[in-house]
Amino acid sequence: MSKSTVYLEHLGQKKLLGMSEIWLPSSSGVIYASPSLIYHYIEAHRYLPPQEFLEAVISFNLDANWNGEAEVEKWLTRPH
Repeated sequence: MSKSTVYLEHLGQKKLLGMSEIWLPSSSGVIYASPSLIYHYIEAHRYLPPQEFLEAVISFNLDANWNGEAEVEKWLTRPH
């Protein structure tokens, strides 16, 4: 099997996929994490993510000032 590089073209720019994660909040407070290649898995391999993930994608406000790293840090440093 050969290894290939996967790009996503968005707004006239090519974005390299496979080198990062996507963090996405849901309305219930769950933070989903997926590889950036999820787009490729869906398009090329017909992968269907769980319904809850799809709902989080659809409802996410792209204009929101959401900082995934800060949210995860809060979770990691919460009192036990």
